[in-house]
Amino acid sequence: MTVKKDLKKRIRERQEKTGESYTTARMHVLNQGPSETPEVRPVVLREVTPLAEAMGLKGKAFLSSHFPGQLTRPALERLREVLLATQGEPATRRMRAVLLRGEPDTLELVSLALELWGETRVFTRDLRLGMRGPSRSGRTLSFELQADGKHVTVVATLVPSLKGTPRLMLSTGEDYLRAEQVLDDPAALLESFALLDMRQ
Repeated sequence: MTVKKDLKKRIRERQEKTGESYTTARMHVLNQGPSETPEVRPVVLREVTPLAEAMGLKGKAFLSSHFPGQLTRPALERLREVLLATQGEPATRRMRAVLLRGEPDTLELVSLALELWGETRVFTRDLRLGMRGPSRSGRTLSFELQADGKHVTVVATLVPSLKGTPRLMLSTGEDYLRAEQVLDDPAALLESFALLDMRQ
């Protein structure tokens, strides 16, 4: 949103809230300074479902906008390898059930968003500290990948669906941390889940 459009929007919002004239509302808004809400840009996802299916993973698969294309195959291979190697571990049970066996992954989104909101904060903190592994719910898993001479942290996330279709989102650790402002807001989290459901 441009600065001018943002200003008009804030003025009109104040008008609605207070009943003030446009001029009075404008004066108050200008005295408040610029909007404190940073603009959140939508995340552009690239679908890689055919490749994931060819590797034996179930459901839809997406890459975050900055995920290096040449790392897609190695990341999916490594994810499958990690899930197979952790067969007896409860921490990766959910991801194995959804991605290896194709079990549905439906949950009530409002309670899920609130649960993930708290969990994501802990997972993000741990990621910043260099810790790798699954989140408490098993919906997110970070692991290291060596490919093409690059050392990359990959974050695999099960994205909830109203329709039950398993969805995997791969992002780099950097991308995941960049998205933290969206993850800090449960309403934004719900909106992003709903947008993905509309794409199906």
